[in-house]
Amino acid sequence: MPRVSREQAALNRKHIVETAARLYKEHGVGGIGVADLMAEAGVTHGGFYGHFESKDALAAEACSLSFERSVANWEEIGRRHANSKNAALHEIVGKYLHKSEHSTLSDICPMPTLAADAMRQEDSSPLRQAFTAGMRRLGDALIAVMHDGFSKKKRRERGLASLALMTGAMMLARSSSDAEFAEELLTAADAALAQLGSAP
Repeated sequence: MPRVSREQAALNRKHIVETAARLYKEHGVGGIGVADLMAEAGVTHGGFYGHFESKDALAAEACSLSFERSVANWEEIGRRHANSKNAALHEIVGKYLHKSEHSTLSDICPMPTLAADAMRQEDSSPLRQAFTAGMRRLGDALIAVMHDGFSKKKRRERGLASLALMTGAMMLARSSSDAEFAEELLTAADAALAQLGSAP
């Protein structure tokens, strides 16, 4: 069998990580095995350990990729509304809380979809480390769009409170079997977030 070129191997690895990022958000890290994940990626199961040391290593990379995409999106919104932080926060919150009800778990932020996996890991685990780094970066993106009239400490407090409220609201809404109650939760969170970001 011919050897795979270095370029093709790199492409295969990237595709596996992208597939894992999607599937882990949909099923949880423990909800899909390596064989099924590799089959979904269209790569042979036997090649897994040629790319990754372990499933934990892949989970950490997939988590990091999911966070990178969310961070890039929030930072881009912040740049677009550099002269109106209120508008930046409003857009971030609106897109986060009110994505189409038909969107899948793979379409939303990794915080509500991977938190349960991360919290069950040891502090030193690659997944928990990647999740923590991702949360910090998203927190920084929200702190950056808090009103300049707040002190540095207050901007940090309000930015992190916003992060926690957004994540919690999304987790609860997505866990509810009652669509009307889920929308109530999201609307209430939206109103509270507007207060957190408003001028002092």
